[in-house]
Amino acid sequence: MIVVGFDPGFGTNNCTGCAVVDAERGIVLEHRRLRANGRGDDERIASLVAAIMDACRDARRRGATLCAVELPTSGPNARTLIGLARVVGVITACAALNGLACLTIQPAAAKQALSGRGNVNKQEMIIAAQRQ
Repeated sequence: MIVVGFDPGFGTNNCTGCAVVDAERGIVLEHRRLRANGRGDDERIASLVAAIMDACRDARRRGATLCAVELPTSGPNARTLIGLARVVGVITACAALNGLACLTIQPAAAKQALSGRGNVNKQEMIIAAQRQ
């Protein structure tokens, strides 16, 4: 099964992570960082829509049938958490428009699936993804 996964990011210094994986073989087929460009929140969301639509289309071409989205569970403040929730909505909509079934997962479950431990930090996740 080919799955496209997203780790939502929002703000001027953050990006949304995206990876297409072959779940049966346990390999990463493609990964990319999607930047939210623009002056305000609305411009950044609009730029993400285009990038996420492209990522979902590319994933479908690779045979993906499922989209997994990591749920934001916290943020430095309410504004950031609301922005992350908006990004999750964009990802979910883009996935549906591209014929992908979508599921949301808790961060610990995503970390467990990729690294074998549910409490790794971001740098350890990057290393685990590069090993795949």
